[in-house]
This record gives sequence, structure tokens and C-alpha cells, in this order.
Amino acid sequence: MATEREVSKVVEHLGEEVTVIYVSNGHRVEEKGHLSIVDPQQRIKIQHTPQPSLGVEIPFVGFGAAIQTIVSESGEVIFRNPLIRDDYDVWDMQKIEELRRETFPSAEE
Repeated sequence: MATEREVSKVVEHLGEEVTVIYVSNGHRVEEKGHLSIVDPQQRIKIQHTPQPSLGVEIPFVGFGAAIQTIVSESGEVIFRNPLIRDDYDVWDMQKIEELRRETFPSAEE
């Protein structure tokens, strides 16, 4: 489960270099770049170049992809989702919504 503090820590690192470890279609991926967008409880965007149109959008929990860990440039883990397994490949909306509720329980209140 992610706490509100973890989500706000991600927002605090906007514009900074981060490393994101996520699973996409059952494969673990590591992306390094500048954190350009944080849509709390929905997605983030990592920029590899100054061009805003280029970059990778990654859902916190989404269709076929989900974030496991976000690490700051200093090595601090600023977000971790232990519910996301290395073989995550979920496409069922009901299962995704259930995982979102488990990941962000405070969003329900």
C-alpha cells in the first residue's frame, strides 16, 4: 500500500532525475530520466530529452503495466508498490481497479 506521504514524495521530485522500475507486459523494465509529470495515483512521465513530446508515461497501476519502485537521484526509495509482481500483465479492468484500491486505500475516503 502506498501512503499519501509516498505519493507526495514523488510529486516533490518533479523535474529531478529518477529511476523507475516497473513491469510491462510481464517484463521488468528500468527507466532513468527526469520526472516531468506526476498524476497522483494515475501515472508519471519520464523525459529522456528536453522535448516534451518525447518520454515514457507509466501508470502506477494500469493495463499491462505498473510501477514497482521509484528511486530518487540520491538513491532514496520514494515510492514502492509491493503488490506488483515481476510478472504483472493484468488487462482486466476489475482486477486493475482492485489493485488500485489496494495500492491507494486513502483514495477511497
